[in-house]
Amino acid sequence: MTADPPGEDLFCACVMRSTQLVDLEYQENAGISEETVKDQVYRQLTRDGYSAKKNSPHGKGPDIEGWSAQQGDMVVEAKGEGSRPEMFHNFFLAAIGQIVLRMSKTNARYVVALPIHENFVKLVRKVPQDVRRKLNLEFWLVGSKPVSYSIHILRPDAD
Repeated sequence: MTADPPGEDLFCACVMRSTQLVDLEYQENAGISEETVKDQVYRQLTRDGYSAKKNSPHGKGPDIEGWSAQQGDMVVEAKGEGSRPEMFHNFFLAAIGQIVLRMSKTNARYVVALPIHENFVKLVRKVPQDVRRKLNLEFWLVGSKPVSYSIHILRPDAD
């Protein structure tokens, strides 16, 4: 499913990052799929100098793995939008569970990548900063823009 470019009725969500407020734009019901999220994250990683591998939709292992001599390893689990409200919650919990089970490297960055959607933003805000910091867990929120996509990275604050 291809997302239509955002119209004038953009949904604005705010995600607190400790002392910093990050404004995110999102067109409600844009229908950003898991494959679109993976494609955008993969492109961002390669732009950032990572060697990256995107696994097939039904393959084993993380959705995306990245390696960089300068920046270290990265493990990404991605989810798309659900068609029913309860699916967002289930997808979010599944992504958290999958990424936690893959946390085997001490210095790797662990990422849950999701569409910017009101339901996902609310769930991300519920994850305490201390938990994100201890797990070194980042949330990458993919939003649609008129011609391209944008990724908003929410990292745990440093101690």
